[in-house]
Amino acid sequence: MRTYHLGVLKAGDTLVLQARRCVDFLDCEIWLYLGERATTKRRLHQNRARILELLNRNENTNFQCMIVD
Repeated sequence: MRTYHLGVLKAGDTLVLQARRCVDFLDCEIWLYLGERATTKRRLHQNRARILELLNRNENTNFQCMIVD
């Protein structure tokens, strides 16, 4: 398992979850920084619906889709 820095971008009604090995490679216009996590991109992709649900609840938003990048 690798360590990734996670950042979230808004793209219309879609969220883009960026997972980068170095925090410096995250987009400079991230909406939320979720911190550093030990995970895999495959696991993030498998759990994207749950992550989207949690973000919508915590941030009081209504995004419809999440892309893992």
